[in-house]
Amino acid sequence: MLGWGGQAGVVSTSRPLVATSSHTARLHRMVRDMFKMVQTAPQSNLNTLRVLLLAALLGLPLPLASCGDDGGGGGTGESAQPNTSGDGGATTGDNTPTGGDGTSSPSRGCLDFDLLEASAKVPSNITLLFSVKTCDGDPRPGLKADDFTITEDDATISAFESRQTILPRSVGFDLYSIVLLDMSGSIIGSGSIPLVQNAARTFIDQVVVDQRVAIVLFDGRRELETLVDFTDDPQVLYDGIDSLSDYEPVDPSTNLNGAVEAALSMLDREARLSLDKINGGSLILFTDGTDQASRVSDEAILDAIDKTPHTVFAVGLGEEVDPEHLGAIGKDGAEFAATEDIVDAFNRVAERLQAESQKYYVLGYCSPKRAGEHTLALEVEGNRGDLTYDFAADDFGPGCDPTDFTLRDGTSAD
Repeated sequence: MLGWGGQAGVVSTSRPLVATSSHTARLHRMVRDMFKMVQTAPQSNLNTLRVLLLAALLGLPLPLASCGDDGGGGGTGESAQPNTSGDGGATTGDNTPTGGDGTSSPSRGCLDFDLLEASAKVPSNITLLFSVKTCDGDPRPGLKADDFTITEDDATISAFESRQTILPRSVGFDLYSIVLLDMSGSIIGSGSIPLVQNAARTFIDQVVVDQRVAIVLFDGRRELETLVDFTDDPQVLYDGIDSLSDYEPVDPSTNLNGAVEAALSMLDREARLSLDKINGGSLILFTDGTDQASRVSDEAILDAIDKTPHTVFAVGLGEEVDPEHLGAIGKDGAEFAATEDIVDAFNRVAERLQAESQKYYVLGYCSPKRAGEHTLALEVEGNRGDLTYDFAADDFGPGCDPTDFTLRDGTSAD
């Protein structure tokens, strides 16, 4: 299960992820990155960088910070195992610019790769499932196949010959979200339902492209009420939202903490059902008040939030909310809005959730190797930071289709 927000998540796989090291490949990458730094560094830093470069060439220890720990490679053949983190290069703290449409354009910076799963299979297919963030922790969406440079044993692989391609995210990742709506007496009595409906529709428009969504309601009851179960069908979600026009709460109290605890359990159950893909869940909470039912204490729910690998966002409406508590629940982002601004608040959360989902990539290519063990490295041109993966090319040959990706249960991604 992926936790894709501000805290590290847990990767759910059908086998353990194993990390080994390749010291020669690591040294080559360090020297390469040092050359890049010397070429672009301010004049005042050149002497220091030259000393570090000489140390790298001599194999001496380097006091060099990186985006992430070097992971080396892992495994061979069909059971080949990926690194769990990429070698990050030098940390710079500079942000990567994005275009007006919200997608990133490749430019010089520092990137942090996280290799989540990989495979090397005959005839010569290499498939990598990974995420990309800036070294400041921001998601890096919008990268295209030709933005990536692939090397095998430090020799660049021709993008034309390898036919490297970005596969649809859905073939390797199962992403899903719960929209948890407060339908207690205060919401109904304030006449805010039409605004909540508009905000929910706008949210669905943005996020259902990449994931499945469930709409779940709570009031003062212990149990949640599932309005719409997980689906990627927008019309089913719209119909559920429309049905709220005549909604009447069963218990006018507010079981806020209990509802969040129960929704996290729903995400846990969904993760256990997703065995053939890497999965990630998100919770988006909407409320206009504080916990009144007192079934779950503030301390208990914040402990659960701290431990969950799921992403959690919160939207607070009006002046009755407790900003400190709600902000702590929304560990990956919290928005507070007056009634008339609720649509904008939901939009901001949707944009953040969408960017988080789009930092995940599935890249396939055809290796030219035909025997032996090798180390590949993947990077974005003009940026420091890469990931590495060791693979065996025994029995490799012609006939590779880079889009031919096999899931863990042996079924085709098509």
